[in-house]
Parts: sequence; C-alpha cells; structure tokens
Amino acid sequence: MALEWLKQRYAEVSANLKTEVTKLKNKSFLEAVVAGCALVAHADGVVRPEENKK
Repeated sequence: MALEWLKQRYAEVSANLKTEVTKLKNKSFLEAVVAGCALVAHADGVVRPEENKK
C-alpha cells in the first residue's frame, strides 16, 4: 500500500516538473520573439503607436 502511494506521488511530482520545465522553455522563446519585434520596431528610430500596440 505504501509502495503504491509512493509510485503515485512520484508520478505526480514528475508530471508537475515536466510542466514547469516546458513553461520555462516557452517563456524563453516568447521573450526572444518579443525582443526581436522590439528591435524591428526601433530600427527606423521611431516607434509608432500601432507598432507599440502590436
């Protein structure tokens, strides 16, 4: 009985850890894309309101 509880608990923790790692990978990618967009918006020296909004 205790062994089953331990296996179940391990599965839960493992699943949560995988989810958190995936979030961090996606967050890094999102930040890189946003940084690239900011560089393109600032390329001409002027950021128009519609560029800022996007």
